[in-house]
Amino acid sequence: MNEHFLAIVNPAAGGGRSGKKAPAAIERLRQAGLTIEVRTTSEPMDATRLAREGFEDGFRRFIAGGGDGTGFEVINGALPASLEANETIRLGFLPLGTGNAFLQDFTKDGPTYAFDSLRQDTRRPIDVGVLRHREGSFYFINLMGFGFPVDVTLRAAGGLKRFGALGYILGVFLCLAGLRCPRLPVRLANGELHDQPVVQFSVSNSRYTANGMLIAPGAVLDDGKLDFVTVAPMGRLQVMKAFPSLFTGKHVELDRITALQSPSLSFETDTPVDLMIDGEVRRIIPERIEVLTGALEIYA
Repeated sequence: MNEHFLAIVNPAAGGGRSGKKAPAAIERLRQAGLTIEVRTTSEPMDATRLAREGFEDGFRRFIAGGGDGTGFEVINGALPASLEANETIRLGFLPLGTGNAFLQDFTKDGPTYAFDSLRQDTRRPIDVGVLRHREGSFYFINLMGFGFPVDVTLRAAGGLKRFGALGYILGVFLCLAGLRCPRLPVRLANGELHDQPVVQFSVSNSRYTANGMLIAPGAVLDDGKLDFVTVAPMGRLQVMKAFPSLFTGKHVELDRITALQSPSLSFETDTPVDLMIDGEVRRIIPERIEVLTGALEIYA
């Protein structure tokens, strides 16, 4: 086993900011005593390949340099192999991308916190959500979203990334014009079926998403449960009125919003749908989401 770190850097993250800032950040970590090998992505999903190859090369400590999407790719490259080998991998972050929602569960100062956690070897086990679909599995540590989160993510990726985290907020208001209420039947572990049109629903492992949105205020990263938050159909003005409460977690007290917890859920559909998974949109036929308790160690 290689005790060194493998840093996988997406230089395009954050509109190119990651590529500019990563070398100095990694040098600081080296000066703090960490031995780091760097591998750089060159295309989408490249971090998944690099992480998988890194595990095969003996690395068990990884650093994701970029945004939430980079972390998603690294996890989906290294975690399947680690589960098969029954070995725990460790993941640290260089939050240099447009979206760095996951670290908001711990801090408002992601870069400093991430650096200190790596330097001080501060780590903790967390749960990982696994989304089983018709052609395989995706692993996530933040959330999976359906409906409005997909629309906003696609809109933000389509030209708003230059505005940084603010781009997601701008995407929210731009997507209000085309507000829709799609349907995806979901059954919780207790047998309860949710089969109504929704503005959105999310399946969260952590509390925050996007730029400070406390979408799942009751979520705990190591409780073996997922937080299922649904928004029933409402008009544009209702959405705009409710929107500020997303930043305080008070939205779960509103009549049109339901927050539940479940260790697993299943989907009752044979039709491909667009889902947002840790900031990445994938069109799949979802089957089931489960919790892998303590499957990953993070530096946090």
